[in-house]
Amino acid sequence: MVSPHGFSAALGGTFWVGGGGGSEVHCRLDQRLRRGQFVLPDGTIVQPLRTPGGYRRFTTEMVKDIAICSYNYHWFSMNKLKSTFRELAMAACRDAGEMPS
Repeated sequence: MVSPHGFSAALGGTFWVGGGGGSEVHCRLDQRLRRGQFVLPDGTIVQPLRTPGGYRRFTTEMVKDIAICSYNYHWFSMNKLKSTFRELAMAACRDAGEMPS
């Protein structure tokens, strides 16, 4: 299971965040998503996909965009950004069945 700063891995390279949790990181992520604070350089606001049950779903690209926005707004350090990218790379390898045992 991958958890880059409040995200939990689901099948198919899509990440989800449920309605509960209560952790400080999850609360900050939730607030920033609701306020539309994850903005790409072209002005596009990163918005999660929604399941019929109301869960937010993120593609790997969305998680990368959120991590980069977090770094650009000084919410993430460079170490946190690198850690997030490392986690995403490991998840991609695991999904592709390329992880060494």
